[in-house]
Amino acid sequence: MKERFIIYYFCLLFLIVSTINSKILTMFGVDLSFDLRGSFEFLKVMVFNIINSIFLIIYFIYNFKNKLNYSKGINLIFFLFIISIATSSFFLTNIFGNNIRGHSIIFYTNLVGLFIVLINLEENTKKTIMKYLLYLSIIPVFLAIKEFYFSSFNYIDLENRAFGNFGHPNFLAFFILIFIPIILKNIDKKINIFFLIVFSFALFLSKSILGIILYFLYIIFFFKKYLKPIYFYVLNLLIFIFLIYYIIDFGIITKLNSFVSRFYIWESTIKIYISDIKYIFFGIGNDSLQYVFDNFKSPYLYIFENIGYTSDRPHNYYLQILINYGLIGFSLFIYFIIKLFKNSKKNYLFHSIILSSIFLFFNFPSIINYLLIIIILSIVINQKLTNKRYVGLKLFFIIFSIFSVFSSFFYLKEENILQKNIENKSKIQLYNNLKNEDIEYKILNLEKSYKNMCFELTRKIKTAENYFFCGELLKNIDYSTSILYYSIGLGKLPDMWNKESKYYNNYLVKKLYNENRFFSEKYSDLRNILKKIENK
Repeated sequence: MKERFIIYYFCLLFLIVSTINSKILTMFGVDLSFDLRGSFEFLKVMVFNIINSIFLIIYFIYNFKNKLNYSKGINLIFFLFIISIATSSFFLTNIFGNNIRGHSIIFYTNLVGLFIVLINLEENTKKTIMKYLLYLSIIPVFLAIKEFYFSSFNYIDLENRAFGNFGHPNFLAFFILIFIPIILKNIDKKINIFFLIVFSFALFLSKSILGIILYFLYIIFFFKKYLKPIYFYVLNLLIFIFLIYYIIDFGIITKLNSFVSRFYIWESTIKIYISDIKYIFFGIGNDSLQYVFDNFKSPYLYIFENIGYTSDRPHNYYLQILINYGLIGFSLFIYFIIKLFKNSKKNYLFHSIILSSIFLFFNFPSIINYLLIIIILSIVINQKLTNKRYVGLKLFFIIFSIFSVFSSFFYLKEENILQKNIENKSKIQLYNNLKNEDIEYKILNLEKSYKNMCFELTRKIKTAENYFFCGELLKNIDYSTSILYYSIGLGKLPDMWNKESKYYNNYLVKKLYNENRFFSEKYSDLRNILKKIENK
């Protein structure tokens, strides 16, 4: 297959994945009424899986009789990691009975296939791909700026932050950070100065504090060798003043709430991890955190987040690997990181990897970030390649990619059905062992009496949200039982009414607690619940 065709393919894939979302045509006045529960990121992953699987089928059939360059060391780690993902998910849940779990396995396998394609390209070809992607990246960045000032639809909580088609401002910030070292490498070119101005502006509009701090740290690192000491210190001072002003202007309490809550999310995640020997070695399975989180949720998350908050990720990519895939998968991941740092070319592209590694301590990547990192890794890693036909490897990717195309179409269809609340038409299986969602599904579909199912639900998952859920469900059936559920649920919340409680006297709570958020009708019906209990 001609390398020029592959360059065009990567450009097309990059452009589609970075710009598409379930409402993209709404931006141009066209509404196809196609929506998904997984919203932005789910559709991106599905489209990536479908397009890339078709490409891999064509690529491996075309090269079936040809020899391939193959890195046994790196690719062995990748494949063992995928096996670890599959083992974790099969061991604890139904791997293909859930959209997220199913498409994640397919997604990671697609990334491995893409990496094999990349290591078979000349280095100049890969650098050409990165150069073209830099030029194309201006499109999604411009869209993010455009949507910030002239939004096409309701962004709800994030309306005062730029993210465009990235799904979240932190994804946009991550995307920009990856390109900053590449832009600065040739900052003497006018086009790169233009890119730096536009990307910096979009990054500030994203209001991602970590992204902005890392951006300025890299600016300082880059210009240190070019500036005289006095100018360098002036630059540092100006950056410091800007950051202080920016954080205060954005709302320091809001950002500190978000920052502090991450530590309690980590605490809750670690409690889950050490609660079961299976979790320690195998993890809880791919993307399963939201189904086990509630029983281990720190009470402080009711204060620093909101009632009803359930984390689907630990907001720390390394902890996410540990909780999802256990010690086995995490060990493979860390081994790969160590191997990467030992055997990589320490150039400007490696700086993009460093920035990404730091950013992931407090965040997780989008599909477009994965794509960029895979391309950069194929350039910076020094690999010993063997050149053979690898018939079995090609057959595996051809067969798996065919399965991937059909599965991804199926997941898209089922997710769209679920979004339209036609639960009985959805063929997605329920979870084998994680019962919380199973029970709520049965309640909503009248499979058992509300009372019995509420008893089962609150016996297994004893959270304030579930007691409130049942209180609301039973209010027109058995009012006294409804009030009882409300009262028990209230007792599960941190005691913010008692001045002697550890929550009331906590230093961070005193400084950061927002009563309006705690009682917000947007997150709960707590004020009305209190009235009902008082008037019982």
